Amino acid sequence: SRCVRNEVEVIEELRQTALFHSVRTIADFKKHDDSDARDAQFRQQLETVRDSDILIGVHGAGMAHIHYLEPKSAVVELFDNFYYDQRIVEGRQSIIYQAMARMQGCGYVSVDIRGTNSSSRGYFIPRGFTKHLASIALAAWNQTQTHAVDECCHYQPKLLVHCPKS
Repeated sequence: SRCVRNEVEVIEELRQTALFHSVRTIADFKKHDDSDARDAQFRQQLETVRDSDILIGVHGAGMAHIHYLEPKSAVVELFDNFYYDQRIVEGRQSIIYQAMARMQGCGYVSVDIRGTNSSSRGYFIPRGFTKHLASIALAAWNQTQTHAVDECCHYQPKLLVHCPKS
């Protein structure tokens, strides 16, 4: 599964950095027999995304929420073992969420999380890495406020956010 196992701790640490006004999560989608309850839950998820300045998520279908972000928001896509395994098998890099962010008028940065503790149940984000991730996310958002959003940004070690100049 491509999820963050210690999500509660990561969210609390993001809150403690005081870099963000608020930190919210999108609740796991629960199956409902009632279509009204299902629709209400989905609507709530989309409202949470729409009201966000920064969307952070592990590479996968959940990143399609990018479509509901407001322009000048920022996207932080976490590339995991699954992403890199597929990339090696297929011999190409997936840029779908990067392209979606650009089409929405949002900034984008990718972060490699392969070095984090992982299992079949998901990823464990270490405490120090969470603070680093918060800095990357904030820098990506700041980049969208001052530069054209079609400048693709990628995280590189020793550089907070590297954005190639056009």
